Amino acid sequence: MGERLPQHLKADEAGPGTEEAEQAERRVAELLAVTREKHARLVERINQAFQNLRTLSEIEEDLAQAEGNLEEIAKNREALNIALQTLTDVSRQQQENLAPQLNRAVEQRFLRLCGARYEEVKIDPDFRICVRE
Repeated sequence: MGERLPQHLKADEAGPGTEEAEQAERRVAELLAVTREKHARLVERINQAFQNLRTLSEIEEDLAQAEGNLEEIAKNREALNIALQTLTDVSRQQQENLAPQLNRAVEQRFLRLCGARYEEVKIDPDFRICVRE
């Protein structure tokens, strides 16, 4: 360390020497390089994390469309339930109206074919034939 210090400064007050300053500079430069590398990796990770994310407006648009689809499905379900109830009611009414006529017609023909061997013939709502002797 062949440098001369001013006379009014003592060696311990003069601060670091050139060699110490260079070592400190190298440590700071290494730390800066490591920190920059970490920063670059973090920036890349953040960019990748947000790469596939949708914007709020896209999410709101999809939500509105899904709610519209749900409303349409609910309306269709209600319409189908009404149609099912209507068909059930009409079927029951047809059964009530046609069953007696069908029973009479089948009974007349069946009894005629069997020679009055049976007393009564009935057809149930599932079209099963019941014969009573």
